[in-house]
Amino acid sequence: MVIIDNTNIIGWETRHYVDLARTYGYIVVMITPNGHFTTSAETLAKRNKHGVSTDVIRKKLQVGLMVSSRK
Repeated sequence: MVIIDNTNIIGWETRHYVDLARTYGYIVVMITPNGHFTTSAETLAKRNKHGVSTDVIRKKLQVGLMVSSRK
């Protein structure tokens, strides 16, 4: 089992990980947590280990929410 807790908010951002997993025979299961901590740019900025700023995360959330609402 491999767990990736990253700032991938939009589906295409996970493509690299999915392709790599499939190359090595893993079955891919994506679980998206629910709750305030998944939509709060401030909380996500504090949790991330990559130095992604609150502003960048806020923009990604806005785009991600717009994309997911189109489905």
